[in-house]
Amino acid sequence: GDVMVLSAFSLDDDIEGSLTEMTIEKDSTWLGKSLAEIKLGHEKLIVVIKRNNQIVIPNGKTVVKENDVFVISQL
Repeated sequence: GDVMVLSAFSLDDDIEGSLTEMTIEKDSTWLGKSLAEIKLGHEKLIVVIKRNNQIVIPNGKTVVKENDVFVISQL
């Protein structure tokens, strides 16, 4: 029942990065918006959304819902 998220960067030792999770609460200004409308910053990418015990591979048309858990890659 565990969910494992795998991510890899190039073999270049100069590249550092991290994965973080963010839960979308009911008062979030992102609710109902598509990912294309959200500005995360140049070096961040939503790589996976955990939604209702399922994994969603997001794209720009994916609409944010309450209790979504974003897995965000940051360089």
